[in-house]
Amino acid sequence: MAGRPCRGPVDAAGRPAKPRNTLYGEVPQERQRAAEVSDGHLPELLPVLD
Repeated sequence: MAGRPCRGPVDAAGRPAKPRNTLYGEVPQERQRAAEVSDGHLPELLPVLD
């Protein structure tokens, strides 16, 4: 998950670390797997052309 640095305090508090969408709903398994393998960096974007 992109929020890996937060796992320590969350685990220490005894709370489950689970991703949520913008409406605090469940995240599909596909997105959870993508987040787990991500390094947290977005791909480099192409420049905007005038």
